[in-house]
Amino acid sequence: MTTLRSRDGDTISNILWITLKRNDDAGTQSDQLTLHIDTTGQTGLPKEGAVLTWREGYGDNLIDETDSAFLSRLARERDAIAKPVNDLYVLAKRG
Repeated sequence: MTTLRSRDGDTISNILWITLKRNDDAGTQSDQLTLHIDTTGQTGLPKEGAVLTWREGYGDNLIDETDSAFLSRLARERDAIAKPVNDLYVLAKRG
């Protein structure tokens, strides 16, 4: 089940997704989510233009770490190496 909540506490649940577009922008640029949903039969809808919160990840075990720290941890767990090369961060199997 998907639930969206506005800053005012209004909730939309059991959402029928029409389209979802997510831009994962690089660096310090803000990511953008464009969401089109069918609200037929929904009650307690946020007002038009309301700001909705969106949270995604792998369950409740979200870790606040930098990209570099994440890739280094991933490399340790998988017997690999992680290092910056030019404008990229490379993760490769050791050897």
